Amino acid sequence: MNRLLPQSLENEKQILGCMIIDSESTSRCDVFSTLRPEHFLDADHAMIYTAMVDMWDKNLTIELPSLRDELNRRGQLSQVGGIDTLIAVCESIGGMTNSDYYAKVIYEKYQRRQIISITGAMQHEAYDEGLDLQDVLRRVDRIAEVACGNVQVMDDLSGCVDQVIKDLHAVNRPEVAIGTGLVELNEITDGGFRPGELIVLGARPGMGKSALALNIAGHVAIDRKLPVQLISLEMKKTEIVHRMLASRSRMPLWKIRHQNRLSDTVLEQLDYPAQCIRESPLYVNDRYITNINVVKNMAKLAKHKYGIRLLVVDYLQLIGGSEPTGYERVSRISRELKILASDLEIPVIVLSQLSRAVELRPGKRPMMSDLRESGTIEQDADIVMMLYREDYYRRDEPGYECNNLAECSFAKNRSGSTESCLLSWHGDIVSFDEKDIPL
Repeated sequence: MNRLLPQSLENEKQILGCMIIDSESTSRCDVFSTLRPEHFLDADHAMIYTAMVDMWDKNLTIELPSLRDELNRRGQLSQVGGIDTLIAVCESIGGMTNSDYYAKVIYEKYQRRQIISITGAMQHEAYDEGLDLQDVLRRVDRIAEVACGNVQVMDDLSGCVDQVIKDLHAVNRPEVAIGTGLVELNEITDGGFRPGELIVLGARPGMGKSALALNIAGHVAIDRKLPVQLISLEMKKTEIVHRMLASRSRMPLWKIRHQNRLSDTVLEQLDYPAQCIRESPLYVNDRYITNINVVKNMAKLAKHKYGIRLLVVDYLQLIGGSEPTGYERVSRISRELKILASDLEIPVIVLSQLSRAVELRPGKRPMMSDLRESGTIEQDADIVMMLYREDYYRRDEPGYECNNLAECSFAKNRSGSTESCLLSWHGDIVSFDEKDIPL
């Protein structure tokens, strides 16, 4: 009895339509990294998708006219049915884009077809007693490979060992860590933050965690010229620029916020810092984030387009989610961010609020257990840094003299020591410096 192979040609058309219509879709990274042309049953659909993947790899714009031109250049436009076919796939989505669902269905249908093919061959070979049984049983391994998808189940360490030894012998060893711009932080972290690390920066409001994160991002993007993505859920782009101008020009933030009070001479002092910020590879998103998947897609897109070397998220508790409790939501977010750091091979810095328990403790120094709705942050993070400023709590005490110092303690440091360092805090310019560096 002839039966149709598992298929969903409508979903194949719809995924192609999504990739054409939704030109700014951050989910393209997920689709292009998940689906391969051979996952499509329809040969024309596979041909169109192959052209899209090649355009994506070359950073070319994927739109109806450009895709038409690319297929025409390949001599495949008429083969797939011409412009009418491309229009039809665009119309198939009916204005609704759900690429994750379409990709999931297409891949599952492909897996079913593979299982049918493999088991059919196994059945045929099992009847042939002239074949070695072990050769027949190896087909079972192919089913396991289908179940694992594109995952490489295992690998030996020989290639990795060779590369490590080669790097150790090199005269000019490649710089792996991303420096923070602050000497003592670099010393404690053995040169800075490394690819794959999840770094949590926790503090109570007013301690300066956003300022420190912006200091580090600014150093990497402006001073080192390395691409950085900043996902800011608390500050808008204008506020970020104000703070960076204040930090770079050493001009008080309140002056910059009130532009009408600045003379032309003072404004000229901002020209060079503004130029440095403008020309830096710092990419900022300040829109509301509904869930962690949006963060992941944004980061994957930025990695593909700009080759980002660092991701900063400000801050964790403001990322939305559908989990029933804050504990479960934060646990999922921290776990996904750790996986994201490993997948993109970049350090990820995420800021986190601390619970009010800090305020009830004598001395008010934060501890790792203060991470608000901490979930699995403690085990997911490679580094947990805590900021504390004694001045903030004691500035109104009679006889107390502010020292403008901030204590940065390492509650966890998987690859280094858990010690503390002191930084100079300049409140007027909302910035940190090495200890004892005056404003």
